[in-house]
Parts: sequence; C-alpha cells; structure tokens
Amino acid sequence: MSLHKLKALAKEQGFEIKKVPLNFVGIRKLNSDPDKFDEVFHLIFKAPVIVLKPGSKSKTEIDKVYGFQKIYTALVRIEDCENLSLTVDGIAGPKTLEALIHYTNHYVSANVSWEFEFTTRSGNYYLRKPLSKKGTAMLVSPGQYKYVRGRHKTQEAFVQGEPFKVFRDNDKDDRSEKTDVTEVGYFGINLHRRKFGLNSDTIGRWSAGCQVFRYGKEFQMVVNLADGLISLKKQFVFPYTLLDE
Repeated sequence: MSLHKLKALAKEQGFEIKKVPLNFVGIRKLNSDPDKFDEVFHLIFKAPVIVLKPGSKSKTEIDKVYGFQKIYTALVRIEDCENLSLTVDGIAGPKTLEALIHYTNHYVSANVSWEFEFTTRSGNYYLRKPLSKKGTAMLVSPGQYKYVRGRHKTQEAFVQGEPFKVFRDNDKDDRSEKTDVTEVGYFGINLHRRKFGLNSDTIGRWSAGCQVFRYGKEFQMVVNLADGLISLKKQFVFPYTLLDE
C-alpha cells in the first residue's frame, strides 16, 4: 500500500499519521487465517537533518554520531542496497561522513515507507488457554496507541507507553476476534519479534495478543531506527496506528 493510500485509510478511520520522524501502522486483516502471520506492518520514516562535528569528543556529539550510525545502517539494510559498512561506535570517521552525504541526499526531507509481515492477533495456543479469565486480549482496532522502548521478557521490544484498550475473546476457538467485552489497562501488549532464524508462518506461542514480527532481522532494523532517534534526542515515543483493512 502506498504512503498516500495509507494516510487516506487512516484519515477515513478517524486518525492522522503523527508528525514525528518514526510512525508505526498496522493493518488488521479482517479475515485473517488462524495462527498465521498474514497481516502487514508499515514503518513510516521521515529522516531528520543531522549535522555532525568530526573530531569532537563531547558526550553529546558521540551520542549524535552513534544515533546517525544506527539510523543509517538500519535504512540501507531495509532497502537492501549497496552501502558503506559502518561500525556503530560514536566515532565520526571518513566512512561515517561519506555515509552522511548519502543519507542527506537520499533520505532527508522525504517520507519513506516499508512493509513487513507481522500479526495483530494471538496464536491458537493462547486462544485455547487464555492468560486472563476474561479471555485472550486483542488490541482494539481502529485505534492509535503510544509505544516506548523497553523489553519483552529477554528481548528488545516496544512496550506500552499508556493504557491500551483490548477486546477479550473467551470462546476458546481458533479465531482471535472482536467482541463486546473490552478492557483498558497495561496488559503487556508489546511490539516484538520471534526468535531469530524462524521462517514458518505459524504464530503458535509467540503472541498472546502482542503485535509480533514474523522475521527477527526485520524487527531489529526497526529497533535500530528507534534507538538512533533516541540517541539523537529526536523522538522517544513511537505512535502506533492500528487500522482495519
């Protein structure tokens, strides 16, 4: 889906894409196959202008260089294009400065968008064995939420930055679906990945209502973009707009 259509869909459902460098948009498939990663996560990124001061050893400048290195290496991997191999060390060497020129010419001032496979629903395991007596959680859509960086168990993740509204599905069948029962609170509805290296399209026990990437390497690129922006002090809260297809 093009960025223009994505913004139009959001507006149609009552939301605006936030004016921040990094936005997350999930598209919920209304007839999703049970226990499958068949929904789409859109990453929208507007590259900020970055100015570096080579040779400076101040903590602020080291953080800026580190942030740029994180962002640039994430961007070129997402695009899978030929790129300079940068070491993320906060030192502005010749490769970093050359990369900054490419970044400025290629990314700055343009909104770019990428799509990744993920799920907005629980796998069958937790549908049959809900973690709550009220039923398995499913994030309410359409809706707009705030994520912040954190951890999901032992892995890097985005965690709730505010109370989220969820449906409670307690019929214990193989479909995660909207119900008349809702609840608002902190439920650990995190945005995270599966184990690195897994390729199957089965959700299984990887989600009990979280938003989960099918491929770990793709999720790590999203984490790197966010961490780069945090290091640059450009953004600390990451809006997540969940839409119905």
